[in-house]
Amino acid sequence: MSGNVAVVTVAAGDHPGLELHHKALSICRRPPDQHVVVAVDAADLISWQPPRGVASRVVPLSPAPEGVPYAAAMNAGGGVALAAGADVLVFLDLACVPGEELVAAYERAACQDPAHLWTGPASRLGPPPDAGYDLCRLDDHVEGAGEGTGEGDPRLWPRFSLALHRKAWAHLHGFDEDLIGHSPVPDLLHRAATADLYLREVPEARSYLLPT
Repeated sequence: MSGNVAVVTVAAGDHPGLELHHKALSICRRPPDQHVVVAVDAADLISWQPPRGVASRVVPLSPAPEGVPYAAAMNAGGGVALAAGADVLVFLDLACVPGEELVAAYERAACQDPAHLWTGPASRLGPPPDAGYDLCRLDDHVEGAGEGTGEGDPRLWPRFSLALHRKAWAHLHGFDEDLIGHSPVPDLLHRAATADLYLREVPEARSYLLPT
């Protein structure tokens, strides 16, 4: 089964990883149909459009006095993607560089079983070499052993990748916008579990965490 896949990314303030993030999405074996960047307090991104690769749409959002409104940003990005025909929403943190199979693996899982939420394992990257990361050989840059999220384990959030079908999104009504300044993902997972929509892991949907 296949569908329209949108990757939603929040870029708040500084966003040094955005170019790398976009390049990695563009060379996925199955690139996303949409790439939505929600720019929070990032005026320089309003007209940002990479010269090649996956077309990106920038959605501006003002910051909240209490901190970065991650939930509102993710809801805004998801809403734009759904309005443009997305069947699968992939929320990918800016610190997560997608592996080549990530988009295809999430599409396959979410379309085959739209009644669950999906995440993938992550590996932490070491410092970039002088020539930068080879996006086709990211495993060569991994620092130590790979790191899996485990089902329902929120320890990697807010550095995360999470996918769900539009049917699950409609059931959950998005993220709780009362949560400001920190990740709304654990709350979404809790609400999903109470509605019998559980988090499942997709081994092929690997991402790579940029060093802090």
